[in-house]
Amino acid sequence: MNILTNAEIARKYGISRPTVTRWIDFALSGKNNLQLHLSNNKYQILDNPHNQSEVNRLLVEGKKYKRNIPLKKASPSSEFYDIFTIEEIIEIITNLEFHKNLNLKFSYKNGGAEIWNDRYNTGISPIKKATIELTTNIIDDFKYFLGDFSKINLIDIGPGNSHPVKHLVSKLSKANLLNSYIPIDISNEILEISKKNIQSWFPAIKTISYQKDIEIDNFAKIFLENKSFSKNLPNVILFIGNTISNYSDRVRILKNLSSSLTKNDLLVITFSLDSESNKSLVNYAKSSQADIHHSWVLKLLGIDTRECETIIEYNQVQNGKIKKLKLEKDYLLSFKLFEEEKELPLFSNDNIKIWEHYLISHNKFLDELEEANLELLVSKKDVELNNSLVICRAIY
Repeated sequence: MNILTNAEIARKYGISRPTVTRWIDFALSGKNNLQLHLSNNKYQILDNPHNQSEVNRLLVEGKKYKRNIPLKKASPSSEFYDIFTIEEIIEIITNLEFHKNLNLKFSYKNGGAEIWNDRYNTGISPIKKATIELTTNIIDDFKYFLGDFSKINLIDIGPGNSHPVKHLVSKLSKANLLNSYIPIDISNEILEISKKNIQSWFPAIKTISYQKDIEIDNFAKIFLENKSFSKNLPNVILFIGNTISNYSDRVRILKNLSSSLTKNDLLVITFSLDSESNKSLVNYAKSSQADIHHSWVLKLLGIDTRECETIIEYNQVQNGKIKKLKLEKDYLLSFKLFEEEKELPLFSNDNIKIWEHYLISHNKFLDELEEANLELLVSKKDVELNNSLVICRAIY
């Protein structure tokens, strides 16, 4: 006899747990034909052909009933329009409408930056330790592949609070090898946190920051204007903290970086490896702080995130860890675009993806580097074999 838990029924049929509970209550009162099993004073739904047919009938009835229920109308707050540019708002609408996805990069804007910073300082992410470990002796690699150079510019894409590079900046500074530290991020608030920390730790270091989106902006001008060919002053671009694992279309980002690199620039990337232990490491995405950080933008849209079910799982098909919010009611979001209204319906049981982190095999990442016209120079793994670092350069 096979029995399914309420959670298993909800996942299998894409419905909410309260809906499963109502089905069981209705079955007990004879309002549907589900077959139940009583165990430890708790009724559960049997997994058999009869119940599968009855569940499908209930799903069809539910859709008919739902069409007769008016959607809850909601409008983004004025703060939403203050925080995001028109281009970003369009991207948010498009992602929600066609992909049921809220891009993680937007959660680092505004107050989300401080929420993330608090999480980082008190959190349990295994990536923190691995990033520092992998970059500990990296200056020797710089010297080997750059040859003779006076100093370098350290360009940090997605710097967070700059803690992952503190030890590296310290070593470069003490060796008088650092010309400037240049953080780049989509979030101005993240850049402020980064700048504040660096200036606190290293007051004498020149810091120049740029607000850019790695998915759509080209960095060629930034890379070129901060180096000096006459002074033999190359750039070392850091894209670490396994940030690239947050993107499904990594080749697009790698091509953007590759096309921006100038001669003798080095690109350093870390990513999460496709390991068995990595598949189960999702604790750092489960905290209440993480929930607030990942969903505050949806709250600005008028969605009651407190009523949503949070689902965190490893998706074998996508080979990634996914965090979703399952909506508990139907919404009709109304956006103001170019003095017109754009309406976006979202329905109960829609799963809105708010966080994703993909696991990448070593060979797959090498293929992606090659597709992006990048030459691999160095590759190494951390002691637990969960994270990898590569150093590469553009092929001319």
